[in-house]
Amino acid sequence: RPRSSLVGLAALLSVTACAATMANGTLEVASCDRPPAGTTAVLLTPNAITLNPGGSLALSAANQAGRPIPACALRWTSSDSSAISVEPSGLVRAQRAGRSAEISATAVAGVARGVAQIRVAPAGPQ
Repeated sequence: RPRSSLVGLAALLSVTACAATMANGTLEVASCDRPPAGTTAVLLTPNAITLNPGGSLALSAANQAGRPIPACALRWTSSDSSAISVEPSGLVRAQRAGRSAEISATAVAGVARGVAQIRVAPAGPQ
């Protein structure tokens, strides 16, 4: 098919899909109600990091085969949201100096889960 018709198809699918990409002439649509087919693990990048107080970072996710998983296909949680908060987009924000939290991303379909350890650096001298 001509690329323009695939782009049009991607636009029509955007109501129920997170992302549409072209790979080797094939339209791949990532749905928000499930991760890519065959997903058995969620790998977060970075999987450990220290942020300065007030800092933020967007985590990205992929399955065990390295295929990206859109943030909307994941349920994001923090083990301590007073220390590190996480938005539905995977954006983490360092809230409290010297604290840490585990950020979990679970596939909406419940088939896999990944974690990242986020630490907030101690407050510097005032």
